[in-house]
Amino acid sequence: MKYLVLFLCFISNLSLKGQPLRAYEKAAQAALERTDYYNAIYYYEAVLQSKQKPAVYWNYAQALAGAFAHEQAAQAYAQAEEQAANYPNFYYCYGLSLQQSGQYEQAQAIWEKQELGPLSPYERAHIQECLKGLEMIGRQAEDQSWDCQNMGPKINGPSADYAAYPDSLGRLFFSALRQADAQAPFESQLYSQREKEQKAQRYWAIRSEQPLGASCWGAHYGIRYLSVITDSTSYLAYSYREENGRFSPPKALGNLPPRVSQPHYWALGPDSGYLYFVHRSEEQQEDIWRAKIKADSIVLTAVPLGPEINSMGRELSPFRRGDSLFFASDFWAGYGGLDIFCAIGDTVFNLGAGLNSAAHELYFYLEPGDSTGYFASNRKGSQQLKEAVCCTDIYRFESQRFLPPVVVDTPLVVQLDSPPPARPPYEELLTSLQQQLPIALYFHNDEPDSNSLAIVSSQTYRQSWDSYQALFPLYRQQNASSLAHWQNFEAQAKAQYAQLDSFERQLLRLLQQGYRLEVAIRAYCSPRSWTDYNFNLAQRRIDALLKDWESGPLAPYLAQEQLRLEWLPLGESRAPAGVNDRFDQPRWSIFSAAAAAERRLEIEFVSLKK
Repeated sequence: MKYLVLFLCFISNLSLKGQPLRAYEKAAQAALERTDYYNAIYYYEAVLQSKQKPAVYWNYAQALAGAFAHEQAAQAYAQAEEQAANYPNFYYCYGLSLQQSGQYEQAQAIWEKQELGPLSPYERAHIQECLKGLEMIGRQAEDQSWDCQNMGPKINGPSADYAAYPDSLGRLFFSALRQADAQAPFESQLYSQREKEQKAQRYWAIRSEQPLGASCWGAHYGIRYLSVITDSTSYLAYSYREENGRFSPPKALGNLPPRVSQPHYWALGPDSGYLYFVHRSEEQQEDIWRAKIKADSIVLTAVPLGPEINSMGRELSPFRRGDSLFFASDFWAGYGGLDIFCAIGDTVFNLGAGLNSAAHELYFYLEPGDSTGYFASNRKGSQQLKEAVCCTDIYRFESQRFLPPVVVDTPLVVQLDSPPPARPPYEELLTSLQQQLPIALYFHNDEPDSNSLAIVSSQTYRQSWDSYQALFPLYRQQNASSLAHWQNFEAQAKAQYAQLDSFERQLLRLLQQGYRLEVAIRAYCSPRSWTDYNFNLAQRRIDALLKDWESGPLAPYLAQEQLRLEWLPLGESRAPAGVNDRFDQPRWSIFSAAAAAERRLEIEFVSLKK
């Protein structure tokens, strides 16, 4: 969201009369360094009234480009060109402003002047992609099948409107930066249009004291995922619909990296799905990640998408429909700024002119019919706080087809002439490790160490499993009337146990390379006993696995705390409603597949620690 927030600063009303020129320049430079582009523009315009030097025009152009005023920025770069040699990336920056104001031929001529040697690895790779984008533009006519219409003032305000999607009744929801009154600061919140042709209003059904960014529905219309914005970062949260029709206050999702936003949920099965989101690293790189999520709020794994999607630049606003993943990128070959791309299998391509423009396009949403949807753009025609093209409006599109045909010779996402930097060696191993999770390990009733309040186990997990497996003939006998259910569970339990060896081997490989890891384990119990008893039983089950690891190759890494376990024990309170807990019905409360499925521990997540 950082590109949406830049325009929130107001131009200062300070008078410049009588102030020393040097003070203005100092104030302008300070504003530029803290990315306060509007105040920097204001001060540089004052300085240029008396000092029209190339160095001032260079800084002025940088401020204009930061505020997305690329047409004016290109004019300022032209005034600074006589001293281009003083700025190693001068023509790279100049060409970007020409490209993002739609002056493609001029941009190509300028980029041809840029020597690649002085550029950073990112700038070198990006300029190659930009040139490939210009080649693509030269071969393609505008796609007339895209009919894109601004949603108008009943939806869009003068600041940023974005991330639009409907509910089951077709009512539009979106996020927007607005002021409560003329003196109030801008704040992002959720808005909705309850009826067509009515003006959108603030959506009050979710109570939050903090600003809310992009949001999406979960597996059903009773849960929402939201970006919660704090002073210095953002995090993902979920909110449930309550009986009164309102939603609960947002609660943070655990097991996710810091600085995450822009959620999109994609249903996978009856009890789990994938949550796509954007993670901004400490180096300010923004990439798309995917988390597997269970029971609406339990994050099992979270991993970045591969280099086919995530570039050296910014990838934003993921949206998945079926086998297609849509996203915005400012790096891959395109029309300027952020463009919307589509990934299907191994093919990734730009959605083309007509939808994309020289300005920013992002937050693509496709309705179920695959012919209409929404996106956000700051293209010409959008409402603006200032003359600068800073702020996104919501657009609706209709198309005869939702995807342009894939043309083999069209350079869309193209491999770089020189390959991108290699991923760290641990990343492939860690991703492979996380993709195996969760691993569920099962126990016989009240094992290990039945009828005990101890929190440590006298057995390893493998010893407990051997005893449990020896009882499977008895389980089959007790489940004679529903044998298929038990056999399905038995096969699942054996497969999960077999997966443990592979997981431990890959964990060991990472530890042997010197990485510090934390493994999160959660234990479950069937509801035959009271909660305090089950709490201790859950801890014994985790301790049984720990004893396995303490007696094998992982032992030295546990002793040195290079490998750490995060214990997440749960008792009866988390068992699903309907699982039999009657002591006088052991056939159902002990031997049924439903009860057996609750007696487990799960290896849920592996994270890398510094």
